[in-house]
Amino acid sequence: MNEGFISNTQIVLRSGRVLSEDTRGRPSGRGRGRGRPRRTESAPPVTNIPEQPTPPKETMGDVNNNDQVPPIDEEELPLSHYSNPSIVNAPSCIVHPHPNIAYEIKHSILSILPTFHGVEKERPYDHIIDFDAICSTLNRGGLTYDELKLRLFQFSLKAKAKIWFHKLKPRSIRSWDDMQKVFLNTYYPHHSTTAMRIQLTTFMQGERETIYDAWERFKDLELGCPHHGIGKWQLVSSFYNGLFDDDRRRLDNACGGSFQRKGPNAAWDIIEELAIQSGQWDNHDRRRDTRPREREEPHLGGREPRGVEPRTRAVQGVS
Repeated sequence: MNEGFISNTQIVLRSGRVLSEDTRGRPSGRGRGRGRPRRTESAPPVTNIPEQPTPPKETMGDVNNNDQVPPIDEEELPLSHYSNPSIVNAPSCIVHPHPNIAYEIKHSILSILPTFHGVEKERPYDHIIDFDAICSTLNRGGLTYDELKLRLFQFSLKAKAKIWFHKLKPRSIRSWDDMQKVFLNTYYPHHSTTAMRIQLTTFMQGERETIYDAWERFKDLELGCPHHGIGKWQLVSSFYNGLFDDDRRRLDNACGGSFQRKGPNAAWDIIEELAIQSGQWDNHDRRRDTRPREREEPHLGGREPRGVEPRTRAVQGVS
């Protein structure tokens, strides 16, 4: 290497910066002329510095580790702990088709709903009919008719019926039809249906009861059990056979001679018309036969016909 040339010069300062000179092809000198070497700065050498772990962030509950509550030993819990009531969040048995539709149930609506208490004498079909009639008069507020009834039905149940509703399986009812089926299966069991069928097929006119009263009672039985499954022809025949003799003759005359020659629909309409006339003119106190009703049997001589008092009873009255 020649003395007048410096191929590569590096100067390291105390701060760590490195100064380099490129003097290739230029003579070295101490003067401040054009031959002065150019100094450039370069980045300090990169060294691998180990990363320091960042301390965990403190939360409100971890301000002081010494203040943490130790776990409770269940064997050391006081006996009163096992008797304390717990918070219950029982899910409803109803799944609403459109739960996002807001509907305000006002107190005025709840006050006009019919009530069902779940006692034996109540008729579930009558409750549904009354409930349906009231709901038809309310503002639906974006809901369908069945959705409105599904939301309001639970508020018509009281006492035992309300407890029964809360015991239904969660999320088991998804429509108004489901609600009706569960309600009727509970409060109209099979033995009630059998009893109503027997009353309809063995119907008998009551003592001092007009055709109007008997027909209204018969229709009330039929309305209380619309799933009886009895044909219309059998219903009108049962009513006709259960009447007193004089009222059966009135039905025959209204039919032009024989009630049995009429069809089921025509016979039903004739009974309706005759019952209306009976309600206008018949009097309970003027019935010709006031004795307890017995099933009609052919007269064979051992029993006096209807309307004729036995002679033995008359003789006893004279003596």
